Amino acid sequence: ELDARPDPRFPATQPTRFRVHGVKDEDRQVERLNQVLDECKRRKVSILILPEIRITEKLLSVAREFLRKQVFDELEAGRGLLLLVAGSRHLEKDGNWVNRCTVLDGEGETVWEHDKLRRYRIRPESVTPELKAQLSLNEHGGIEAIHTGSRLIYCDGPFGRFTVAICAGFFHSTLLPLL
Repeated sequence: ELDARPDPRFPATQPTRFRVHGVKDEDRQVERLNQVLDECKRRKVSILILPEIRITEKLLSVAREFLRKQVFDELEAGRGLLLLVAGSRHLEKDGNWVNRCTVLDGEGETVWEHDKLRRYRIRPESVTPELKAQLSLNEHGGIEAIHTGSRLIYCDGPFGRFTVAICAGFFHSTLLPLL
């Protein structure tokens, strides 16, 4: 479950501006992430992509440590993660909030970070009771309270060329031709 909070600077007559400040029961999430990482190794998974807004700095550190403990011989034999797309998280950077995804290599080093290119907008008619509760939305809908990135980066990796697109950045009409 998410720890989402509305931005109180906007009146209740407008769509809720929201950000996610973390996950609830983070220790349980650490345990779960370790289980997922161990299962990936057992099943010989090479690439793991975690969901948007489900990673925290603590969880990212857990993932880094797991990757750093991998043995080169096991990686070479196909028993280990070569790439981890570590979901994304809302974080403050230089006074602005962004929705950032970190891509890690098999040694736990950052390959690159990508800031979401389009804000997530929730129309009033799409506000379900679950979304209302989870993101503290009002009946006017919601807008992700972030600054957006301005570029889409491509990387040549162990399995060819790839990029990261977060949520609305994946299916937005201005980005489809680039993808």
